[in-house]
Amino acid sequence: MKNNPYIRLMRFDKPVGSLLLLFPTLMALLLVTKGIPELKSLVIFTLGVIITRAAGCILNDIADRNIDDKVARTQSRPLANKEITVFSALVLFVILALIGILLLYFLPVQTYIWAFLCLALMIVYPLSKRFFAVPQLFLGFAFSMPIPMVYAYYGINPFTDLNALLLFFSNVAWTIAYDTQYAIADLDDDLKEGKIHSSAITFGNKVNLYVFILNFTYLALLALIGYLNQFSYLFYIGLGINLLYFIYHYFNVDRLDGSTGFKAFNQNIQIGWISLWALALGLIGMYANQPTIDSANQTTNPTPALIEDNNK
Repeated sequence: MKNNPYIRLMRFDKPVGSLLLLFPTLMALLLVTKGIPELKSLVIFTLGVIITRAAGCILNDIADRNIDDKVARTQSRPLANKEITVFSALVLFVILALIGILLLYFLPVQTYIWAFLCLALMIVYPLSKRFFAVPQLFLGFAFSMPIPMVYAYYGINPFTDLNALLLFFSNVAWTIAYDTQYAIADLDDDLKEGKIHSSAITFGNKVNLYVFILNFTYLALLALIGYLNQFSYLFYIGLGINLLYFIYHYFNVDRLDGSTGFKAFNQNIQIGWISLWALALGLIGMYANQPTIDSANQTTNPTPALIEDNNK
């Protein structure tokens, strides 16, 4: 099954990217519902993440098919080695897009703008590698779009909600950081090709410093969320563990050895899990620190702003 070219085209054989997109989505769901998201929202957004990431990979590989065949790490991709045609890839993309549109049927209309922004960014990202010095910025915004989408689902304006804004920009910083580590793996080939921009090239010999600053920004903004919401100390322990990871990466990623950058990139899965669990435990601790609450002042989960049937 893993050798199926269509499975590989959608990266279903490599779930790392889906998990990195899922972590901020789940964190947004936990934060907006105070740790008790409903099953429906979990299912819809999880499926949305999987479909979005698969569609994004197809668009990326279509745009890079004449470059991937010259890069050692990507030579075996189905479009690069001509296992499948561009037309077949486009057909698969359309199928995934239709599934995504079907999922939108179960969401309120105020989420649609964020879904289409995410699609637009997915299209722009692979093209931005031709003209923009840090194309990872576009990826950072694309991978953060589920956050305002979650808030819009619950009828909250993400432009005015401080938690939403802090979580959004923290994830933008983290995404640029880990995708820069990913780009280190292709640095030599990208420099030889001369047509591709990446943050790994732009940051030069200070790449580890910039990655650390971005990762520290990620932790600082999460810490601010914890402070504003009176999270328990368990949340900060998780952030502290991730800080140790980032310090380790600063001293051990060799810009001239792509394998160290790729290893650091993969370790972001552990970082994502730690952040997610830290947030969940922080919320539990927040409730524990408020043992007596006047029932008249109790807050409940926001109610999803679902569309009425006659508006479908």
